Amino acid sequence: MAAVSSDPNWTSPAAIEAWFNEPHQKHFARPYDAAHIARLRDPVNMSTTNNATSLKMRALFKKNHETKKSSVALGTGDYITAHVAAEVGMEVLYVSGAGSSHTDTTTMDVGPDLADYPYDTVPKKVKQIVRGQLLHTRVDQVRKHNGTLTKTVDRMTPIIADGDSGHGATTAIMKLTKAFVEAGVSGFHIDDLFSGVKEFSSKKLLDHVIVPVSEHIRRLLAAKLQLDMMGAETVLIHRTDAETSCWLTSTIDARDRPFILGSTNPTLGPFVRSTKAGQSENDWLAAAKLSTIDAAVKAAVSAEAFAKFEKETEGLNVAEAFQYVLKEKLDVFWDYEAPRSPEGWYRFDGGIDSAISRSIHCANYADMVWTMTGSYQPDRRLKYSQEIQKALPGKLMVYNWSGPYLTQKPTDEELSRYHKETAELGYSFQMMPLAGPKGAGTSYQQYAADVYNKGMLGYNDWIKKGTEINCDVLGWHLQTGELGDAMTNSVKI
Repeated sequence: MAAVSSDPNWTSPAAIEAWFNEPHQKHFARPYDAAHIARLRDPVNMSTTNNATSLKMRALFKKNHETKKSSVALGTGDYITAHVAAEVGMEVLYVSGAGSSHTDTTTMDVGPDLADYPYDTVPKKVKQIVRGQLLHTRVDQVRKHNGTLTKTVDRMTPIIADGDSGHGATTAIMKLTKAFVEAGVSGFHIDDLFSGVKEFSSKKLLDHVIVPVSEHIRRLLAAKLQLDMMGAETVLIHRTDAETSCWLTSTIDARDRPFILGSTNPTLGPFVRSTKAGQSENDWLAAAKLSTIDAAVKAAVSAEAFAKFEKETEGLNVAEAFQYVLKEKLDVFWDYEAPRSPEGWYRFDGGIDSAISRSIHCANYADMVWTMTGSYQPDRRLKYSQEIQKALPGKLMVYNWSGPYLTQKPTDEELSRYHKETAELGYSFQMMPLAGPKGAGTSYQQYAADVYNKGMLGYNDWIKKGTEINCDVLGWHLQTGELGDAMTNSVKI
């Protein structure tokens, strides 16, 4: 069980305020003060393994950014792959929700990547890995004493985990955050997706549904509130899926206005009614001549009238801006209700520009920012980096590797440069969420086929390969046995 701290500063508003003002904390736009956190905290501080690895990872990413280097992590969902990653020198581990969906949820119902599993699924995977890290740290300590330790490895590799959309509203996100911290995670990300809705069979790149900027900020704040209540140094990552989205759940936030689309064709019926009547989606979209409200007004009125519209509607959402159009009797047709989906979602102009906008708006509510990419787009990777660093110099950034790289047919030389080029653009951390299970599956398929076809010869060949590359897992039975002997021999009388 975790130790109980009697630190008198634990519930001291002055001490909490001093922590808020530390360099890695002071950028957060907290809507609450230190006294509020002092009232919300438990009376005692339950110490965790979380803060040491979190601070180590913070320092690593800061150094990466300064030196134009990057830490790369494969997705891992078990301690064997986590242990091997640390053995080869990987500095960070990543536990993905997709990997958890496919392999092991707390209800034992595996399935597609829809974040529809219980919220404790990913924290429990993290906890299992951290327990393995702690075990092998103790094994190494005993083996060092026994003189059998042949190499020194930092077993406590920091772990970043997938927090999906938070699995609910404020208190659900707080419980998820608490579970992550207690499991020993060093960082996690919260996204702006409308949970449980993805179109995997879509031929379009834009197939996700996102929530308003304000709702995403509330998610991040809920997570940060819980972290502050626990005194946790955990790295909080903003993830936006705006780059691959074409739907928005609500138009309430003015910050989404530049990307909300409406029909400019007054003779066209609503999308839902027209498609039910047999019109194809592509034909309807072509006829609708979708536009933002600002672009529609600009195209229809004089430069002077548009300048006045911009001034008078600055900071207003689309509904409020449209009321101005009606009040001033501007000759503009723009209907943002017509393109709505059967579920009631609004058309959203997804892409790198909307992703950049969201990340800038959310940057002060997270330690790192990340736009989820559907495929490798070097021009988008460059633009995101340039615009984020221009608006927020020094902001730590994440890049993910997803997509059909083989179909893009890059050369071996190009592939070998991908990680280095991304690091040079200022991305401190790069993740390959599904690369871990794909690698493990590929190697195990080869291994199983050799044993199936060759019997013990096939097995022995693989053990030889493992010995040649000094695969530490081959010695686990005896290594952990040394720890077991150290404990059982301690009570012999």
